[in-house]
Formats: sequence, C-alpha cells, structure tokens
Amino acid sequence: MAAQLGLLADVQFADVDDGHSFHGVPRFYRDSKVKLREAARTMELQGVADIVHCGDLIDGRARESAQACVEECLAEFAAATTARVSFAIGNHDIVRIPREKLLPLLGMRNGKGYFAFDLGGETDCGVRVVVLDSFEVGMHGRPEGDRRVRLASELLRANNPNSDRNESEGLAGVEKRWVMYNGALGLEQLRWAEAECAAAATRKQRVIVVTHVPVCPRDTHFDSLAWDYKAALSVLAHSPAVVAVVSGHDHEGWYECDRTGVHHVVLPGIVELPPGQQAFAVLHASRDPASGEPALRLEPFGEAASRVGLQAGPLPTPRASIFDGLMGAGARRSASRSPLEELCVDAEPDAGASDGAAAPPPSSPEGAGEGGEDFPGLSPGRIDWSSAGLVAQDLVDFVRVDTAGEPTIQVVSAVLSLGDLLEPVYVDGRWVGPPSPHCRGHGAAAAVGSSEAAAAAKPAPSTSEATVVVNCCLPAAAVTRVVLRGNPQLQRLELPSPFWESTAATLEQLDVSGCGLAALPDDLGSLFSLTLLDASGNGLTAVPEWAGKLPALERLSLRGNPVSTGGDLLLACPALAWVDLSGCPIAEASGGTGLCGPELCRALEAMGCEVVRDE
Repeated sequence: MAAQLGLLADVQFADVDDGHSFHGVPRFYRDSKVKLREAARTMELQGVADIVHCGDLIDGRARESAQACVEECLAEFAAATTARVSFAIGNHDIVRIPREKLLPLLGMRNGKGYFAFDLGGETDCGVRVVVLDSFEVGMHGRPEGDRRVRLASELLRANNPNSDRNESEGLAGVEKRWVMYNGALGLEQLRWAEAECAAAATRKQRVIVVTHVPVCPRDTHFDSLAWDYKAALSVLAHSPAVVAVVSGHDHEGWYECDRTGVHHVVLPGIVELPPGQQAFAVLHASRDPASGEPALRLEPFGEAASRVGLQAGPLPTPRASIFDGLMGAGARRSASRSPLEELCVDAEPDAGASDGAAAPPPSSPEGAGEGGEDFPGLSPGRIDWSSAGLVAQDLVDFVRVDTAGEPTIQVVSAVLSLGDLLEPVYVDGRWVGPPSPHCRGHGAAAAVGSSEAAAAAKPAPSTSEATVVVNCCLPAAAVTRVVLRGNPQLQRLELPSPFWESTAATLEQLDVSGCGLAALPDDLGSLFSLTLLDASGNGLTAVPEWAGKLPALERLSLRGNPVSTGGDLLLACPALAWVDLSGCPIAEASGGTGLCGPELCRALEAMGCEVVRDE
C-alpha cells in the first residue's frame, strides 16, 4: 500500500551545441540527456513505480532531428528504470513535432494530451495523478485552421499588442502571460479534470496534478502562467482531494501555497543546470491501514531543494493552508483566506436558496428586479456581513437613499452569516419588515416602529433619480457582500471612499441587479477581492472599463443590459469563469461593436469561461 512518484521537468534535449535562453541563461542541451539518465537511475534505487516528466522533453533547436531526440530520451528512460514513464506536453515538444505524431510516441493513444492514473497501479496507495495539457488551446502542434489554434490566435491578438507574440513588452502583471509560448487548458479539459478530482475524492484518494505551464501566479514569473489560470485554480480549489500541482516551464523553479491550501511546486529546468548538478523530486505515498487516509511526503533532490526552497517533509492531508513540510528559506506562502467552497459564487443556480441567511420577509415584493435568479443566497435590499468574530449588536449599517428636494431616508439593513436579519429594509418603493431590537440607528430611521409607520413617516425616493450611499460602521474585516437588488428607482450608485478603502480587501460579492443603473462607479475597479458581480437588469450599454482590473472576478452577470461594446475588456478579466450575456446585443452576431457575437463567445470559452447567452 505504498508507492513512489518521480517528477522532473524541462530536459529539453537537443543534439546541438550549448547555448543560452532569451534571458541569457546558459543551456546545456546534450548534457541534459545525461542528467535524465542519472535522475532515472536514482529514482530506480528509490523504488519509484511511476515517473512523470513535466513537459519539454526536447528543445525547439532540435528542428529536423526532433523525433529522433524524443526516441533517444525514451531509450534512456527504458535503460535506466523499470518504472512506468508518462509525459506532460510542453511547448518545445509540439513546436517541432505535430501532435498526431508526438502523442502516440509518448504513449498517449486516445488523441488527447491529458490523462490520469493511480500511482503504483494496484498497490492502492491513495494517490491519483492527473496530467493536464497546458496547450489544449494553443498556437503549436495543430494545423493553422484548427479551431483551437484560431481561438489561441484571437486571444493573443486581443491581449498582446506586440507584433512578436512571444514578447510581453508593454504588458504588466498577469497580462504578461499572453505570449505564444503559453496556452490554455480550455473548458472541456477543465470539466474533465473536475470530474476526475470529484471521483478521486469519493475513493478517498488525494490528487497530484501535473502541468507544464504553472497555474499559480507569482509576482516575478507572470510570463510563465496559463492563460486561463484562474479557471484552473477555481477547479482545484473546489476539490478537497487536490493536494499539489507540480509544473515546469519556468526554469528557475519555485514554491507557493495558494490561498486555498493547494501547493504549487515548479521544478527547475534540467537543461539549465551545469554538468554535475541535478533537480528532481520523489513523492512517497502510502495509505494508513487503519483510517484508510493517504499520507504523502515529498523528497526533493539537488536544485529542487536549494533553488525552490523545498525541504523533505509531509504533504498535509486533508489539504491544509500551511505546507510546513516544504517551507524552506526560499519558499513563500500566500496570505491565508477562507476556502472558495464557502462562497456561493460557485453554487448551482437556485432561486430560493438562502445559504444560511434569513429569507426575505413575506411582505417583500415578489419578483423585485430582473436579475439575481442565478445567485443563490442573495435577497432584495440586503447587505450581508460574514464574520465569526462579530455579534448582532456590533452590526450597524445604513443605506441612505438621497433624493433631490426630499428628506434623506436611512435604512438599517444587515444580515449575519448565522442568519439574523436586521430590518427594516426599503425594497422596490416600500418598507419591508419590522425593526430589529439589535439595530442602533441614526436620526429618524432609528425611531421606525413598523412597516406601516415607516411608510407614513418617510417619503418614497423620487423616481426621477436617486443615489444610494452606503456608510459602513463595521470593522473592515466584516464586509464580504453588499446586495442592493431590486430597486429600479436607483439610477446612480455612489459609495464613499472610506467605505471602499475599508472593504477593498474583503468585499467578495456585489449584487445591483434589477436597478436603474446606466453606469457603474469607477470605484468598483479597486475591489481586488470581488469574485461575483451581478449587474443584470440595468441599463448598462458597455462593459465597464475597469472590469479587467478585477483579478478575482469569477462570475459576472450582464443579463438584460443593452451592452453593445467592450467585449475586449471581458477577455482581460484574468479570473472570469462564468459570464451571463443573455439579452445583450454584444453576444449577437450583428448586435455589437468591436469583438462581439460568436467570436467573443468562442474567445471567452477558450479561456475556460462558461458563457450563458440566448440560443
């Protein structure tokens, strides 16, 4: 019930003289085959049952001898070890050899570059290895007319202004990933991976994912990052079986633990190691005979320890946010954050779901607003605070509706994560619900005694124009969700800078569906933790220019808006995994300007983004 997995990356063998990378780093093309042989021999002594090479077995400089170089590497593996050897696809592998020739050569006979297997075969050590194809959507390895090549070309044209698409000059941050030597996993492959991880979880297995291109962004390595990395991270985060992702491509090597506790190991490139050096890792796995739980330990060798900062140690299972066994001097850990499973953004559409919070009062108007049906747990006129350290008496917030020439209306509205609804709430032209004894109010709003009294004491907002101003009286760490759904009289949304400054790091969901908004405030572009934005059923005519500045935005609904421009901005959203363009002219063949219609939808899907639109 024990087995070992050998991992190495970027051999990049070629029968050519030594050279340099684009960055001037020396490369030892012939000697890399020697290192492959030595690594395989060491793994054989370790009792390794399976070996996975993480992509780029050969170098693009092999040119006409590319296939012969692959065969030489395969012969070296066969001579040095009895282990089963598998391969992830690298960009250098497919730049010289068409896929239809390369895949069978590497033992992939189903026409796909992604697959999965149980480590150790029938030994049942409790580990499922999922090998992904980083270039399922990419520029190399397929004929120019192939759909996936055309999609890759569209994505690069939309996101990289350089004439040489291998250059990232002028791009900043994660936008640097839009280069030709990267690629996308694609929606079909990600759905397959999601199913594999779910099946592994039911078998009490842990999953080790292998890719060539990393899927975790690191500030000095943005040019070695999958185009649809955020969609990949979302899939990995939502499977508790996933423990780690092992990659190559970035020859320097590094380690990162992401915010959901998935551990990312990028192995140094063997081709750039001077003669006599080595870099690989061995994963030791066994299943506890009593509990049935797998135990994992990663053992780095050579530069995999010194460069990456790895130390031999256990991989905590079930998944933990601190990877203690691998934290060395050169490693870095991301700030901890609640698991994505706790957010409703990835829940299945369910109009009546409440996600633990109290449902809207019975007197709440039915069908308020046009949007919101696909976002469970959000109810009209509600502001949701989630923080285990707070009590009801500490929660006070005021939604102030200012109307021209009329008194200010202050509405106390908050929802605890444990389900306490603090009322009254002003929804769709009338007050809803009795006041809560926990509310501490300001001015006349605190004296409201009932729905009827509130309606008599306070005038309704003007239908010509109204502005909602949210004044936060809470600790910044408490604010996770703001919901103003179903107020069609609200035509302008202004949230003062103190509110945004205190919530920019924590606000994850914003629902302004079914309002009368013709535009959204530029301040929203500073919400770098926002994962869900529901702006359906408004009067927006363009995708907001700041949309691409939201690094965490995963779900966006523009349903029912007359949006006709700004499709390119959607492609700039690095995390976007789901977008609803139903009823938007931009999703129609002749209804928008710029990138629109089927071309826009195909480009989004190539990023791993699911597009909902009218059939």
